[in-house]
Amino acid sequence: MDKHEEDTCTYTYKTCGNRRTIKRDGSFHRLCEFHRKKANALQKAYATKRRREFHSLRELVKQSVQVGRDCIDNNTNNTLFDLDEVEPIALSSQAAGFSDEEFAYLCLELQLL
Repeated sequence: MDKHEEDTCTYTYKTCGNRRTIKRDGSFHRLCEFHRKKANALQKAYATKRRREFHSLRELVKQSVQVGRDCIDNNTNNTLFDLDEVEPIALSSQAAGFSDEEFAYLCLELQLL
């Protein structure tokens, strides 16, 4: 590999002849300035989307906890609905599972309560 190939952008989807940018420590980044900005913008959009989803999940957990608390009469510690009217869930029913991320978040939220 000659010197020019070593300092050329390594963008994977097409050949880019631009020079790689230099890090603060003097070594090369993998990409040129254009492709670094493009990759950083995509990463920022992805991170924003994930934070928004995480926030929505957190709000959903808060609402469900509040609904659960609303079913209890604090004066008598009795439930506000007749337990004889509640039908049990069949053991053979297919429950929708949580993703690893959702499960970890719910565990964290339950520890904070």
